[in-house]
Amino acid sequence: MNASLQCGYFCICIIAGLGVSSCAHPEGHKDLLAFLQDGTTTKNDVETRIGPASVWGGGGIWTYRVGEATEGFFLSEKKSGWLDANYSLVLEFSRNDVLRRHALVNVETPP
Repeated sequence: MNASLQCGYFCICIIAGLGVSSCAHPEGHKDLLAFLQDGTTTKNDVETRIGPASVWGGGGIWTYRVGEATEGFFLSEKKSGWLDANYSLVLEFSRNDVLRRHALVNVETPP
């Protein structure tokens, strides 16, 4: 096999590998959301543990897109839309910034 043909095969393999790896889900963590305790967890606790949220209702409702892998849950990137998100984590905070209640809502993606 000549050198230019080998180089062509190599480039195709690299491009295919990048395409496959970009479709991979992040590693999940079974205890990602275990720290959430209604009446105890604060906004600061949440932001420190899992980062900034989408904020609604004047700051009283926070949401996150959450995916699920074999190992557990992972936070889905907003730029990926809902493609890798199976759930919406909805957090409702009281006026003193303490978690009032939370829910992990199953989100069905269109076919």
